[in-house]
Amino acid sequence: MSVQEEQAVLLIDGDFPLTPLMMWDLVSSAQYKAILSGSKSARVDNLTNGRIGLGATFYCAHGSHVSSQTIVDWQPPKEYTWTSDPVFGIYMLNTVRLRLSDEGSHLALLCGKPMGGRRLNRWLFMVIVGPIGLWGMKQNLRNLRRQIEIDLSEERLCEPATRAVEGNEVLSAAHEALITE
Repeated sequence: MSVQEEQAVLLIDGDFPLTPLMMWDLVSSAQYKAILSGSKSARVDNLTNGRIGLGATFYCAHGSHVSSQTIVDWQPPKEYTWTSDPVFGIYMLNTVRLRLSDEGSHLALLCGKPMGGRRLNRWLFMVIVGPIGLWGMKQNLRNLRRQIEIDLSEERLCEPATRAVEGNEVLSAAHEALITE
């Protein structure tokens, strides 16, 4: 059990009809991260060689307010953890975790205990924001499922085509790659 899992105070999860690799591509993209965060839109900055990873920051627009979510742990294609802007000095670690399931992928959202700020503020945060956050996370997960179903039905998402490769095809491709002009 990870430190984040031990400290999780909210856990929302569900199964999705896509492979974990496909789900990873979705939940680490700005478009689907916006849905998962309950925001109108999202963008990502601080990329490493053009890729999302440790230190990258999602900026999620919630109406006129934009919040930042900086990735503090990056373990593709299984999980990533971010911390959001502090509110009254309070911040939390949040994790998206994927694993294989009978349906395709099991997605879990873990929210850690509030940290920083004053003890009373952390307690109020849990009592007031906790139930609202739980309701919102459940809604966001439903919205993500709904968008994936729409994208699948409209063929915007599809499993990559695969085929068995014979040993001599691999050898031939390797030989061609090594030939220089």
